[in-house]
Amino acid sequence: MVFGSFTSLNTTFDGDISRIFSAKDLIDSLNNNFDYQYDASEVVFADFQHASVRTGQLPQANQSKEDYLGFFPPDNGSLEFNIQNDGVVSDWRNVQEGDSMQFGITPQWNFQQESQEGIKHEDFSSPNDLLFRFVPSAEGNTISLTDFFEKNGYAEIFGFDLDFRQSNRTETSVALEEVSNPEPVQEDLADVVLKTTNSAAQSYGVGQAVGISGSEAYVHGDLNVYAPVRGSVSSAASGVTTNSSALTEATSFGGIFGGSIENSESDNLAFRAAGDLNTVTDVISSASSFSDTKSDLSFAPVDAEAHTRVGIKLPPDGNIDQLLNPAIGAFGIANIDMVSGDNLQMAADVLLGADASAISTEGKARSIIEVSKVSGLENTAAFSSNDLNVVGKAGAELNSTSYSDLGSAEAITLMNESMGIVARTDDTGELINNGAGIGGTTSTPIMSGGNLTISTGSRLEASTQSVIIGDEKRDLFEIEAGDQAISKADLGDAFGLYSDKLMGLKMNAAGRMDLDIESEVDINTTANAIFGDAKSSSLISQNNGAYNANISSGSNGSIDSDSLTHIITSAHTILGDAEAFGTAKNTSAVGASQFDFAGLEADIDAESTSIGESRAISNNGVAESSLALSTMGINGSNHLDIEATVRGAQLINAVASSTGFSESAAVSGSASRDLVSSTTNQEALGLNNYSIQTDSILEIISSADVHSGAKSNFGTTSI
Repeated sequence: MVFGSFTSLNTTFDGDISRIFSAKDLIDSLNNNFDYQYDASEVVFADFQHASVRTGQLPQANQSKEDYLGFFPPDNGSLEFNIQNDGVVSDWRNVQEGDSMQFGITPQWNFQQESQEGIKHEDFSSPNDLLFRFVPSAEGNTISLTDFFEKNGYAEIFGFDLDFRQSNRTETSVALEEVSNPEPVQEDLADVVLKTTNSAAQSYGVGQAVGISGSEAYVHGDLNVYAPVRGSVSSAASGVTTNSSALTEATSFGGIFGGSIENSESDNLAFRAAGDLNTVTDVISSASSFSDTKSDLSFAPVDAEAHTRVGIKLPPDGNIDQLLNPAIGAFGIANIDMVSGDNLQMAADVLLGADASAISTEGKARSIIEVSKVSGLENTAAFSSNDLNVVGKAGAELNSTSYSDLGSAEAITLMNESMGIVARTDDTGELINNGAGIGGTTSTPIMSGGNLTISTGSRLEASTQSVIIGDEKRDLFEIEAGDQAISKADLGDAFGLYSDKLMGLKMNAAGRMDLDIESEVDINTTANAIFGDAKSSSLISQNNGAYNANISSGSNGSIDSDSLTHIITSAHTILGDAEAFGTAKNTSAVGASQFDFAGLEADIDAESTSIGESRAISNNGVAESSLALSTMGINGSNHLDIEATVRGAQLINAVASSTGFSESAAVSGSASRDLVSSTTNQEALGLNNYSIQTDSILEIISSADVHSGAKSNFGTTSI
């Protein structure tokens, strides 16, 4: 992709600027457009924006989201900077919002480092020494699909503002400016824009699959609804001696969607039956992207990026009215009521697949998976005059892989949340669907006139892998220091039952209540290099069976909950540093909730297991490894004043088991230091922070089992 041309709000500079350009080029572009010749000491470039647009027009301050035809928020790439010291190009670093550059007696580039707070300063001798380049994302590379690009041959993808320093200006220069620019120059020169004129090999795919949407039914007899959904969307791109990018946009996959619910007072769509009501949906979907590029030219920046998104953004134009809000993500049954005059079955099982793969020879390979959420039942209320059977299960299988021969490779897997059954609140703090209008109930989403059976859980599998060969040297177009293999997996929160309102997910049964929860998280993250650094990290914030659930039974019942977290993180390199960090927080079979059994003979069995391994190996370099696991059978901690309670149980069995090992090894250290480090931090609690009451007998069994180890070897890679 060739970057050329600068433009302001009222003029365009048509000079050609290569992929790498200097601050001096920015100054020259101003002087080619205006009568007044600006000296470098007068100009401050500030308020850098990382991303911009697809349509050739920057979003204006007073422009509404509806009027802006482009991805919102835009994410078209990043600007990188580099400061030459005595002609030697140092590491490339990302420009961040708030960065600025200024000139004068001591020219400075002011930047904010990601790992530290505050503004950092770095001096350079002349504007020629401050270098920039723009690195487009897969989203940014889709600019060639727009009508604007087709008509004009370019699109604006990056902008920033100008300011002027009064302290370094002479009276003569001020007078000249007042003559040539009677209005404030900031108004005239705002938003200098970098434009792209040629796109690389790229592909873009959009898909949505929903079984039933915006529909309701009322029958005087039995009602049976079955909504199987199979959805798939993919994109692929391949380039030779050019960048290649593939972006796959899965806006939403779902079974049954009632409609948008603004607040707790909204009238909801419903399925109503005077007799039995059976509503079943299973959703199996996949989204994938593949990008491949190769070159035999050492100076060609042949980068490959594959980006798969689920429930993140709408496409910039076309058929938007037919697509659901991507915030709904992947779901089974959402935003609807179910009412039955007899027995009711409401079942949703969701499995989402997402893949991204990027391969490059000389350049960088980057694969990204982003998933907003997966849910079984969401903001759905149910009322049954007789027995009620509820099934809400969510699952995802995510695979991100990057490979590069002579460049860096980065594989990223990101997910916000996975929830079996979830009840959310509106802006007032009340449940969006609180059950009002269903059998006269208030703030009880799930209500049964007979027995209540609940089966729920979340199952997540994530494989994230980056592999490089490397060439033992820093290449022209590489960011940071030399080749790197970077793998990162962050799966956010996983819950069986969840509400963001304190004890807000209410489920009530006149008869017996049986709850079965199975939650499993399996994360495998690896980074492998021959010549270069290897960095690998894995994180799951929560794997919790039930949080803020409020379940009551007019009789007896049972709770059987199992939570398993398996996390493996590894990094291996021959020449370079190796880092492996694994973290699994709050693996709990049952979290902070309230359970009430009037029959006084309920059984609760909760078992939580976490297994972790973190390993870093380097033949010649630093090796660091760490592992943190938190495991609890029944955990009532919620950092608030409301108690987690159990009333009417005769048996409570809480088991927490944690096994973890952190290992590191190196033959020799790096040029700067010798270090081999391994740390393991584990905790296991059987029963924690619960208030338990009964008017009859009670047996409590609580056990905790921990196996923990940390091992470091220096002088050998054998562990």
